[in-house]
Amino acid sequence: MPADIVKRPKKGFGTPVGAYLAGPLADTLKSLPEQLSGLIKPELVIRLIREHTTHHRDHRRRLWTLIVLARWYRGPWGPNN
Repeated sequence: MPADIVKRPKKGFGTPVGAYLAGPLADTLKSLPEQLSGLIKPELVIRLIREHTTHHRDHRRRLWTLIVLARWYRGPWGPNN
């Protein structure tokens, strides 16, 4: 192996969250507007999902944050429990 590769610092790698949300995890997004109603306008969530899944915009970070928020909100730590 070349010395510049052997001696370089460790480097992490990213998870393809954007591709997962547009593909295998797309079903997770379908119920997201309903899960977050009362917190976030459903129209906004629907727009973010549509733009991401049609590859017009990259909303992977926003959508992942909304998924986590929805899980928290519905879970034992949310205000409904």
